[in-house]
Amino acid sequence: MESEQKISRNNSWLKLLSNIFSSPGDSFDTYLHRDEYTTLALCKVHIYFCILAPVCKYLANLMIFHFPEKLNTSIKTLSDGVLTSFLIYFICFLAVVQLDQLRMTFRKNSIPNPYKNLLLLSFTPLSASSIFQLVPAPYSILFFGFAFIYSLYLSSLSLRLYAKFQKKDYLAFLLYSGIFILFLALLITILFKAYAIYAANQNQS
Repeated sequence: MESEQKISRNNSWLKLLSNIFSSPGDSFDTYLHRDEYTTLALCKVHIYFCILAPVCKYLANLMIFHFPEKLNTSIKTLSDGVLTSFLIYFICFLAVVQLDQLRMTFRKNSIPNPYKNLLLLSFTPLSASSIFQLVPAPYSILFFGFAFIYSLYLSSLSLRLYAKFQKKDYLAFLLYSGIFILFLALLITILFKAYAIYAANQNQS
């Protein structure tokens, strides 16, 4: 019985994720009105995709390593870009989580259920693009770009339908989001530079 319930849950999630591409409106309706789709479960889906990125990147490196002439590219080691691919997708996931919190404070009164992460579901295609790490650059970058644009479209659709955002509200939210991400990037850069200076001083002493 427990295994059947688990299979049923997995099938419902697969249907939800497939609908995000074929019928996004139905996907959002299902997610918002059924209790089985929790925020924690959706976060796990994103994390699974983040883990998939370095696996696919390693397999791509394996193909490049054995067939460099046919693929018209080369790599230094099999681990090239593996950690970077994971960090890119994981940082994007964390950024979306933070932006959902920003969204709730931006238009708090217009959100019917603040615990349902509209942006987290909207940016599922971006995380799912991790599977295209199987193809060499620049094609993997192109797929990442297409997925990002589609995720932006889904975020606009979900906020317009369920958070009652107008066009000007969405543009303002994009502006605030850009400022927020730039601030985080600046903070991370400062911390990284400070750590690099500290490490260099420690090595000299």
